[in-house]
Amino acid sequence: MNKTLKVMTSAALLAGVVAPVAVTTVDAANTKNIVDKVLYVADDYDATDLNNPNNLIIRADDMDITTTGDTFRLSLPSGVNWSDGYFTEGKLIDKDQLTVVSRTDRDLELRIEKKIAKNAGEYKVPLYFEVDGAEGDIKVTVDPRDSVLSGGQYTIAVIGGGKTTASIASVKTIKDGGQIDDMRIDETSLGALYNGGAKQKITLTLPSNFNWDKSISPSNISLGGGFTEAGVIDVKNDLTVTPKDNKLTIEFKFSKQASKIGTFYIKGLKIDADKRAEFGEIEVDLDGDKVSSATIVVAKYGDFGTDASLKGDVPTLLAGRLTDDKKDVETVEVLVKETVAGSWLPGRSVDVEFPTWVKVLGVDVSDAKNIKDKDGNNAKVEDLFNSDIEGKSNEISFDLPSDLKDTDSKREFKVKFYVSTKADTEGDVTVKISGRAGIEVAETVVAKVVAPVKVETEKVDVRTGIKEQPLKDIVITEAVKGALLDDKTVQLKLSNGEFTDKKPKITVSEGNVKIKEDSINVDGGVLTFEIDGESTRASKIVVSGLALDLNRSVPEGEVTVEVGGDAIVQNSTFGDDWALYKAFGKNDAKFGDTTFKYDAKDPEYDLSGKVDAGEFDRDYVVKKAVATVVTPADGNATVVPATFTIGSTTYKVGEVEKTMDVAPFVEAGRTFMPVRYVAEAIGISQDNILWDQATQTATFIKAGNVAQLKVGSKTLTVNGANISMDSAAKVKDGRTVIPVRFVAQALGASVNYDEANKTVTVK
Repeated sequence: MNKTLKVMTSAALLAGVVAPVAVTTVDAANTKNIVDKVLYVADDYDATDLNNPNNLIIRADDMDITTTGDTFRLSLPSGVNWSDGYFTEGKLIDKDQLTVVSRTDRDLELRIEKKIAKNAGEYKVPLYFEVDGAEGDIKVTVDPRDSVLSGGQYTIAVIGGGKTTASIASVKTIKDGGQIDDMRIDETSLGALYNGGAKQKITLTLPSNFNWDKSISPSNISLGGGFTEAGVIDVKNDLTVTPKDNKLTIEFKFSKQASKIGTFYIKGLKIDADKRAEFGEIEVDLDGDKVSSATIVVAKYGDFGTDASLKGDVPTLLAGRLTDDKKDVETVEVLVKETVAGSWLPGRSVDVEFPTWVKVLGVDVSDAKNIKDKDGNNAKVEDLFNSDIEGKSNEISFDLPSDLKDTDSKREFKVKFYVSTKADTEGDVTVKISGRAGIEVAETVVAKVVAPVKVETEKVDVRTGIKEQPLKDIVITEAVKGALLDDKTVQLKLSNGEFTDKKPKITVSEGNVKIKEDSINVDGGVLTFEIDGESTRASKIVVSGLALDLNRSVPEGEVTVEVGGDAIVQNSTFGDDWALYKAFGKNDAKFGDTTFKYDAKDPEYDLSGKVDAGEFDRDYVVKKAVATVVTPADGNATVVPATFTIGSTTYKVGEVEKTMDVAPFVEAGRTFMPVRYVAEAIGISQDNILWDQATQTATFIKAGNVAQLKVGSKTLTVNGANISMDSAAKVKDGRTVIPVRFVAQALGASVNYDEANKTVTVK
């Protein structure tokens, strides 16, 4: 016989297999005809031996039935016959109210022997019939013949498919020795399992490497439906249950046929697994003398462990944000549950870890289930978490209660975290749970962090020792509306040098954030301004007109600006203030189940070190390069080879391509170049090139050496000593040009000329 794989819940079966069917009635002028119950029967159903069949009831409705001797006919469809063992000609039925006149396979003719009064009397015809090939609904047809009865068709039975269905309430995940949920074997039709009183068996077979627990007995079986009727099954003497390895045999017999569909309930079954048993679904094969063979998934075999799932969408948080609004620091909720009951071990450690750029401010634990102490009291999981939360670490550690009560049900709880994140870090906030208690959760993303603002600008080249060197516009764009907090300050802080003491122009080019105009202030290397109204549309702020003052001690490289301030970053150390105090004032700082108490005498929110709860030593979210120092400070010159091409205004310093206003040229075997570019090539800053217009004399200073030459003169003076040249400095196209080799070598540089490529390299 073919086997079908079935996984059905109790609810599904109740809805689809044994759903009650409405009684069939027809309203008529004379009688109301009713079938008292519609049977579900097998395709070989025989009601002959039933003590309590269903009935066709004919009630006097609008009139008394006063005529006796009238006949009427009841007809069955093809494939259904009247039982010859009950309906015999001349037999009185229904308390002698009716007589069987004749019976064929499909037609039954009855005669009325007694009168009945309207709204009080009725005729009852027991429906003894046999099924022989019919399918679907079985209907009886009432033909009134010469009587005053009302005619019509009425459903008396429905023919089912198999004899039984098997189901389990739910598919549980179990460990070795675990108990599966309740099973059920239902007849699909009346008398489906009845076999005349002979013994029969139902066998439940597990896969190899699984065995039924030896303690299973008849006490694990209970009866339902028609099987509970007196005298149907003698449970004490005629029902046995035998577990042997992977087979469970239920042996029973019927003393008589039930009048209703019956059910076997099988409860409390336990399954043992050996070392070779594989994790996954456990299927049971159901076979027997009369039951329909089937395969049903009864459980999942799993290893000890923990499952974690997110109960909502992963939120996006702003880096450095810390306010009195929980949503600014709240992660998604995580459901943590055992994969197998008993996975979590009492008295063992649990370690919760976040990235190093995260600090845990609190937790919110809810819906804890089956986490009880030995007395059955619920353990407060939130108290366990809070025992190690100080707001200063990315880790939490605690122990499960040592008196944790063992249970057959899986433990679980939901938890969301409240976190403070380092201002200059973006990325996924992950949580990882581990430890000896058996609660193992791989890294799970519970929030995403983005910078509150994006900063854009273009770098400019600047030189040491020069003031008011203009910078490009700095554009600050909010990542979301309200990213810049009202009544707070935005700060731009230089890494080197100072801003020129001149008020820049700050405008809002997009969105509707408000700037407090009179708050704009430049103080050395720091520019600040205040927000006068949070945006309801993400906004863009443009800072224009900034300039840079550099002294001669600034090293080569980038000059950066740090963009921060408490309008953007709220979890900085803030000097003498505390982040939680700035956010909550004199109120307690509450994050879910975690509370930091305010103490007027010591308002430091549980301080024990230099960094307080939720704080980081970072007061900016973005560091952006605004300039590049292209000339080194005195004494720190780094000579980069410079390459010039005869006749070309394009040259290279290192790998950087640049342009000059007068091209190098060769005259009398000497290469001439403008003074400015010769100085750059040999590493002399612009402020160390002096020009005396009156005497037409150029002076070069490098590393304590001084070189001078005069337009029209072939004498080069180095530290007071005269050196003769074969070519003199001259003026060309309004620019003073000098012979490169003499000046370069006099100040310690080397010059190489490539005849083939017409290039001069100075280094």
